[in-house]
Amino acid sequence: MARAALLLVLVLGMCSCVRGRRGRSLAAAPAPKELHIVHINDVHNRIEQTSTSSTTCSDAQAASGLCLGGWGRISSYVNAARKKAAAAKAAFLFLDAGDQFDGTLWDVVYKGAATAKMQNIVKPDVMVRFGAFNTGSLKNLHTHGLDSAGLAGSEFTFPPDILKAYIGNITFPMLGACNTDTSDEPLLKGLIQKWKVWQFGPYKVAAVGWLTPDASFTAANIGKVKVTPVNAAVKQCIADLKKAHPDVHLIIGMSHTGYHPDIETAKQVPDLDIIISGHSHTFLRTPSKVGPIFDKTVNATDETCLKKRACDEPGGPYPTYVSSQKCSGVGAAKTCTNKTIPVVQVYYASKYIGDVTLDLATKKVTAAKPVLLGGDNSTSPWPQDPVILAEIEKLSGPVTALEKKPAGKTSVVMIGGRPGRVAETNFGSYLADIMKNGPVTIALINSGSIRANIEPELVNYGDVLTALPFRNLLAVKLSR
Repeated sequence: MARAALLLVLVLGMCSCVRGRRGRSLAAAPAPKELHIVHINDVHNRIEQTSTSSTTCSDAQAASGLCLGGWGRISSYVNAARKKAAAAKAAFLFLDAGDQFDGTLWDVVYKGAATAKMQNIVKPDVMVRFGAFNTGSLKNLHTHGLDSAGLAGSEFTFPPDILKAYIGNITFPMLGACNTDTSDEPLLKGLIQKWKVWQFGPYKVAAVGWLTPDASFTAANIGKVKVTPVNAAVKQCIADLKKAHPDVHLIIGMSHTGYHPDIETAKQVPDLDIIISGHSHTFLRTPSKVGPIFDKTVNATDETCLKKRACDEPGGPYPTYVSSQKCSGVGAAKTCTNKTIPVVQVYYASKYIGDVTLDLATKKVTAAKPVLLGGDNSTSPWPQDPVILAEIEKLSGPVTALEKKPAGKTSVVMIGGRPGRVAETNFGSYLADIMKNGPVTIALINSGSIRANIEPELVNYGDVLTALPFRNLLAVKLSR
């Protein structure tokens, strides 16, 4: 009898333990109090680390600790930020405000597929795309872990059937329908969506995406797609979102329109709670004096670093707080409340990454900073993720071969960069002369698109793309 009683006690004790463990495992996780947002924009295909001027990183520069950015450092920072958020029991989003493609030979070779591989590893939560793509970008996108992506103008660099194939090969929604109408383009009709929604404990968070209306005339193959003015379209988009999700708590604007247009959108669309901006390559920092020093070899200080080209000059504070006013009712019943909307952007070419923390209950910013993804000889050194570096090593062969392919030769230095922005240079004149030799009446080139010198003697493809990483678009407004 005693043995039976003891056995019964042991069994009951085991049941109690199991029940206790189950209770703990099934208990609701504590609701997150904060949302950590890490964001990038306008990486422009910087798969590898770059020089301090965002051109190809030479072996000598790398050895001197002067190279920065690239997906290796993006990955390291995001991994660290994710762990920090998890330890704080905070919600976390990694957001990309677009223009991943165009700018290096990696896209000439892989046409987006190399970027997709990097994304497979780092896994953004949502993205507004403004980089060119074609069929080469489709190969590995189906596993890259994005929750949604956003349509943008350069997606129309190639015909709509390529975009249709792209959307068919991804497993997350393509955002952009806030101001993009595909109803008259049969290949794209119904494929582009308006928003992405996440649930963080009791808080429903949404992202809505839009692109610059300039895509209507700068995109080469936009077909019958219409891109409408931003502010009215985003207001309607949010109204539709609230009908579908009446309990949405916080709304993130994912814009590839530019810093100053986004400030205007913040003024006009008070339902937004924060705008993650891209397109204008604007560096923001608070205090808005100078950025962190990315080249310590020149002994620069905050007072001398701009002159020594060892830091960047901000175009505004980070975040830029925009005053907006939300009103309801009419006539005597009309009431208005003031609201402040933060706008953030982090330059271009993966030089910086943005880090913002929001209090979920109040939707207020509690911490914010742009972080230099610097090399060892900077004031903000970040290591490169070895997983990314191993992937780059696997893919780099064809890129290196093309980089070394001969393109021509010169007997003098072809002067690019800053000198061409204030005076005539031989490089600018040479490029205009080349265009004038075609069936044209006049040739113009944007001096800011000539990013670097080309040195004497043999010139290879890598030299050309380093000096001329962008297209040379010209918009003309006709008077009649």
